[in-house]
Formats: sequence, structure tokens, C-alpha cells
Amino acid sequence: MGVMKHCRRHHTHKAGFTLVELSITLVVLGLVLGGIFGFLAQHIRRVRYDELNRELSTIDTALLNYRRLNDRLPCPANATALITSTSFGVEVDTAGDGACTGASFSNGNTAGGVLPLRTLNLPDNSMFDPWGGRFTYAVDIRATATGAFTTHPITDTTIGSITVMDGSAMPRTTQAVVIVVSHGPNGHGAFQLSGVRKSSGSTNINEKTNCHCNSDGSSLTFNNTFVDQTDTGASGDNLNNY
Repeated sequence: MGVMKHCRRHHTHKAGFTLVELSITLVVLGLVLGGIFGFLAQHIRRVRYDELNRELSTIDTALLNYRRLNDRLPCPANATALITSTSFGVEVDTAGDGACTGASFSNGNTAGGVLPLRTLNLPDNSMFDPWGGRFTYAVDIRATATGAFTTHPITDTTIGSITVMDGSAMPRTTQAVVIVVSHGPNGHGAFQLSGVRKSSGSTNINEKTNCHCNSDGSSLTFNNTFVDQTDTGASGDNLNNY
């Protein structure tokens, strides 16, 4: 019996784990799982940015085709219109009058709202970036008038009311005619499917510039300035793409 008892003890010792061994195993497992989840998070991130770039390319092509066919650009669509509304994704105002009356936001020659996707003959899901925010759309209203690009050819330096800054507050251009904005992964300031503007509590000054809103998502005075800076992935830097 003594021999059998000793053998059972020996077998149990070899097959089991001590607390130290178990804790080491759990740490190693945690590191492995952490690496897997980190890899998956980065993969999902890349996939969504690839999707965003494809969406922006499609929108760019649609705008160029619309300009070619109509000799002008469309006004913005109403930012809060529900997808069930006949005004969802349709440019505001009488087409071609060059005023964009009824735009969600306006300042001088700049009118803003969201992407007029139905006017551009794009499907309804083109309104939303990969994180569910509506694309912000702003345009120089002079470019929306009938015959705008005959009146203002590409060499005309008197048109273009939108300023686009880089992440260092240096101007990329002070004469952009149209801009399309994705509000990025945290979606701060983006209008959602519900028509309500999202607040992620962002304190990033560039994000607040792009939505012309506060950290709580409440609107500030709309102006003609936006910031073009890709999300770097740093904490608090979930910036936008255009």
C-alpha cells in the first residue's frame, strides 16, 4: 500500500500544475490572446480604411461625372433627413440657382450638409462611412449654379471658398470648391442614421474644427475651414479622412 500510495502521489505531481506553473501558463496565454486580438484589431482597422478609400473614390467619380454632365456641382443634402424621407440624400433648393437655400449650414459662399447621394445617383448606403457616420459635404455655392464651370473655368482663381488645413495648421489650400468628410472611427460630430449628431466627447481640436461642434456634439458657428489629417491610431487622435 505504501508503494501504491507513493506512486499515486508521484503521478498526481507529474500530471498537475502548481500555482506558480498555472500562473505562468495564464500569463503566457494572456500574452498570446492579447497578440491575436491586437492583430485582429489592426486588421479590422485596415479593412475599414480600405473600405473608406473605396467609398471616397466612388464619390469622387460621381462628383466628376455630375460636373461633366451638368456643368455644375450639387448643393448639400439635409443633414438630419431620415432615410425614409424623400429629401434624404437630395440636394437642397432649386437645382442650379446657385444659392443652396435651406442648407443645414452656411457661411458666406460656403454651404454645408451631408452628401447628396441620390442627386449623384449613388445608392443610399453611400451616405455612410464604415463607422456609420454620414459623410459631411460642403461646397462653394457658386459652383452649384447653372453653367458654373463655363462661367468659372478651371483657371479661374476667384472661386473656391473652402480652406483645408493639414494637421499642423498649415493650409493645403484656401480655394477648395468642394469637400467630403468622414468623421473617422469615433464619429465625433457625424450625423448618424437617426439624423442625430454623434458625440464621442472628443477634445481633439481638429475633430471639433471638422464638425464645427463642441466636445458634446453641440453645434458651433459653421465656417469654411476643415482639417485634412488621416487617423494616426494614437490615443485621442481618431481623425478624419476626406
